[in-house]
Order: sequence, then C-alpha cells, then structure tokens
Amino acid sequence: MQQRFSWWYRISVPSGGLARRAHEFDFVAPESGYVEVLEGRINATDGDWRGAFNGDYFIRLSNGSFGRVAFSVSRGRDSFSFRIDHAAINPAGRRNLEYDPKSVPPFVRATQSR
Repeated sequence: MQQRFSWWYRISVPSGGLARRAHEFDFVAPESGYVEVLEGRINATDGDWRGAFNGDYFIRLSNGSFGRVAFSVSRGRDSFSFRIDHAAINPAGRRNLEYDPKSVPPFVRATQSR
C-alpha cells in the first residue's frame, strides 16, 4: 500500500496560459479560456487521494504562439518528478496543432526515421 501524504502542484505559463484539452482528437487550440497558473492540493485524507497528476493542455505563450503539452507529476522514492510526455508549438502562431508529416522539412523527416 502506498503511504499517503499531502502535496501540491503549481504549473504556470507567464503572460500566457493553459487550457485543458478535453478530447484526444482536439487539435485546434481554443481562442480563450486560458489560465496563467494551474495549481492544486492533494490532501492525505482525501478519499480520492493519488500520488500523481497527469495533464494534457493547450498552451498560449506570451508571444501569441499556441501549442500543446502533455505532462505528468509523480511520486518518486524520495521526491517528485515532472515529466513532459509530449510538447508541440505551432511557430506560425496559428491555433491548429495537428501534426502533418508533409509539412516537416525533408532533413527533419530523415532524422526522425532513423
């Protein structure tokens, strides 16, 4: 049985924000609804206590670019770890974040296929 303890997390995108990605097939970032700071507290006495937090969010950066990030915060033996599972930014500033392999330059495709 995992030992329970109280913990909290705080993830921020200064001068930008995060918006939860509701469905795995959502590839267009919303225009609004972003929060600059995402935080929560997990109390040891909570009935639904967990030792990890997973998130899949759209992000809006301070320069107006949009992206997507999937991450996890989890308990290690003596500490917590923060892991980014996936991250993508649309450098053109558009909200569409669907991956199109045809739009990737040929030298990048060759590097990825090795």
